Amino acid sequence: MKGEPHHLQEPFEVSREAIREFARAVFADDPVHVDVAAAQSAGHRDLVAPATFASALALRFSQPVRRDPGLGLDLTRMVHGGQTSVLHGSLCAGDRLAAETRIVELRAAGRHVRIQTVTAMRALNGPFEATITHTCLILDAAGDLT
Repeated sequence: MKGEPHHLQEPFEVSREAIREFARAVFADDPVHVDVAAAQSAGHRDLVAPATFASALALRFSQPVRRDPGLGLDLTRMVHGGQTSVLHGSLCAGDRLAAETRIVELRAAGRHVRIQTVTAMRALNGPFEATITHTCLILDAAGDLT
């Protein structure tokens, strides 16, 4: 529920292939995302994830919070309302992430429900840290909010 943290059960390991696939999907053509030698010559430990990779992970990590049966939200009616990301350091292949997600806002917004989550993540084996806020609307759900 609102304010209660949800932690990953175990660290999430960022893989080279996940970074490469994401980089291709978002047309991030910098060689540091796909070529280990290019990443290392640029001063990184391994492949570097595009900045939006962390935001995609935060959405994934926050799913158990939104799917909490106690909320009673129909996520088939969810649309993305916005996001902010504060990143420190580079997220690299081989990083093992710990993450915590909290609901910071859950309220009726007209006929809809507005839900805002904050996910804080950090690499257990590197300098990467991030705080990512996602705002979503559950359409035509205000009557479901208790």
